[in-house]
Amino acid sequence: MKPLLTIFLLIHLIHGLGTWKLYSRAGYKSWEAFIPIYSIIILMKIINRSKWWILLLTLPVINVIMIPVLWVELARSFGKNSYLDTLISIVTLGF
Repeated sequence: MKPLLTIFLLIHLIHGLGTWKLYSRAGYKSWEAFIPIYSIIILMKIINRSKWWILLLTLPVINVIMIPVLWVELARSFGKNSYLDTLISIVTLGF
């Protein structure tokens, strides 16, 4: 159980470090990126989607489709609207 918890916390720390600047640019506080469920709720606010999309992210087959949609919507919420920006978001896996 401990190794699984350690891996989960490490992944969440990496996610928080990767998105803290994104949250501050969107007008939210940087520390909100490190709170597990709340960070996903804030992400839905940034891309102007309802909270029920969080449920879609938990469904096994649908989440494979939803995650790239989130990457593209996130890029578009920051003004990256061209086809090249969409392609880059998908090819780079949201980075």
